[in-house]
Amino acid sequence: MQVKPIGNFNYQVMDGQRGYVVDLSLRSCTCRRFDLDLLFCAHAIAAVRRAEQSMTSICADYYKVETLVQMYAGRVCPFGDPDDWDCPERVREKLVNPPVIHIPAGRPKSKKFLLVRIDDHVVNKGVQTVKM
Repeated sequence: MQVKPIGNFNYQVMDGQRGYVVDLSLRSCTCRRFDLDLLFCAHAIAAVRRAEQSMTSICADYYKVETLVQMYAGRVCPFGDPDDWDCPERVREKLVNPPVIHIPAGRPKSKKFLLVRIDDHVVNKGVQTVKM
């Protein structure tokens, strides 16, 4: 990958024939993986290396060890024995079963598309409309 700086924190990353713009200050990339998942994409990694910055400097706080330790630093209280719980009798009497799921035997049926023409429009299963 070729990386060219285009600003203080902006870099253009060429990945084959495609070009991406990475903004390290906003933690974003035009491929959108860096924006949505807050995980490094290959373009962001290339830009960080070109900028000679630490990976942890732009890593989301969710993935840092300090944040993980803080999340579990509080007191965790056990529930105790279920027989000691203060639960109304009407709630104890209710029986909740898992949902019944019927999985047919054999290979799953293929999903075929039904195209219907209505007034110069093609309707695909009544969901998508394409102008003809």
